[in-house]
Amino acid sequence: MEIGSLKASRTALEAEKLDDYERVILAALIEAGYDEDGRPKGYVGRLSSNDLANAIYSIYWDMASPNETEELHRFDTCKRRVRSAVNSLIIVHGISIMCRAGVGGGYYLPATKEEVEENSKSFHRRAMTGLVKESRGRKAAYADAMIQLTLGFEGEAEGYRELTGGPAEDGPPAWVSVVTGLLEQVKGDPAKYAAEIKRLQEQFGDIFVRRDRVEKLKELSGELSRVLEGLQA
Repeated sequence: MEIGSLKASRTALEAEKLDDYERVILAALIEAGYDEDGRPKGYVGRLSSNDLANAIYSIYWDMASPNETEELHRFDTCKRRVRSAVNSLIIVHGISIMCRAGVGGGYYLPATKEEVEENSKSFHRRAMTGLVKESRGRKAAYADAMIQLTLGFEGEAEGYRELTGGPAEDGPPAWVSVVTGLLEQVKGDPAKYAAEIKRLQEQFGDIFVRRDRVEKLKELSGELSRVLEGLQA
C-alpha cells in the first residue's frame, strides 16, 4: 500500500478478502489517520488497542451470535482479536500499519517513509530485547541463542533447519561453514587481524590442536634449536 495515500487505504478497505474484524479495525485507523483534506496524520492519528477493542465491541455487539456475544463481553478477548486482526492486515494483506508500544503508543497508518523506518528500528530493538531476555532466562549465552537461531547449531534450531531445508546431510553444518569462512578471511590478511589471531590462539588453541601435540611440537622445537646451536659452535 502506498505510504500516506488515502486512496490506497480506502482501496485496501474495500478488498473482499478482509474479514469483518479486519475491516472494522482498518476503517477506524483510516478515519483517525487522515484530516478533513485527506492528508495523512501518521503517528498523530494513532489509536490505542483499547480504542480498537471498543470499535469491535460496539459494532459487533448486536450482530454477534449468543455465544460470540458472551465472548465479546470480555474486553480482554476484544483486545486479543485486535492483535490478531492487525497481524493479519500486516502479514496477509500487506497493509502498512505501524505500532508503538508503551505509554502514548498505539496503532496508526504511516504518513512518511521516515515513520516506517523508525517503526522498523523500534520493532527490531524490541525483538532483540526479547531474545536477550529469553536467553538469559534459560541461563544461555546471548551468542548461543543467536547461533541456534541463525546457524542451526543444536537442538533449539531444529525448527529453523526444517523451515529452511538446513545444511545438506553430506555437508558440514551451517555454523561450520560460517566459522570456516571467517577463519579463511583472517588467514588471508594475518597482519590486519594480528590481535584477533593472538586472542583466538590463547583462548581456543587447544581446541583446534590437541594439547599433547602442542607440547610435543615445543619439545621438538627445543631439540632442533639445540642441534642448530651445536652446528654453529
